Amino acid sequence: MLKSLRAINLYPSAIIDKVFKARAGETARGLRLMVKNMNLENLKFKNYIKINDKLYENEQVEVDVKNRYVDVYFPPLEVGTYLSELLIYDGDKLLKTGIFTIEVGESIITDQAESLKKKLKEIDIEKLLFEIDKRLDILKKFDDLTGDIVLDKNYKHTQIQASKTWNIKHDLKKIPSVTIVDSGGNEVIGDVKHLSENELTISFSYEFSGSAILN
Repeated sequence: MLKSLRAINLYPSAIIDKVFKARAGETARGLRLMVKNMNLENLKFKNYIKINDKLYENEQVEVDVKNRYVDVYFPPLEVGTYLSELLIYDGDKLLKTGIFTIEVGESIITDQAESLKKKLKEIDIEKLLFEIDKRLDILKKFDDLTGDIVLDKNYKHTQIQASKTWNIKHDLKKIPSVTIVDSGGNEVIGDVKHLSENELTISFSYEFSGSAILN
């Protein structure tokens, strides 16, 4: 089968909001997520497509742990514009969501679009939204606990300017542990170097902004 997949780099602070084009009835169009700086072994991916005001789960999601990519194949669709959402979980924890658009143009072969019902599974949209809201509420409560409270011998550094290297002067007079989150609330791993008991630097493979919590 001839595949035509749009490659996208997926890293902790990536945003998936593009427009993807396909032809009516095609079965090998989609997107390939090249996973960067994330533990692919622990991740689960779900894809949903809105068709005629109903939400369907697209089960054609393939994960290649060895080569570190995830393929999402679009089902055969009729001519039109469709909203689609990708959900990424670490266990039961919702890490990221991305909403993108699928634009489907005319094709010589269109009768295959009827097989959509066999490819997709209709789901309870209210139940899905409830689960998403519940997980986002848990993440918000965690951010409220860690984002605004500064206790004795703790320090929060806010990196407003996106950078590969963060220079932090914390004056804690100790070698603290470091937890890093990006602006989307996702935990990030960086190379921490303690220059002294009061200063450190953190290096990353890409530029982003966020916060570092030292304790």
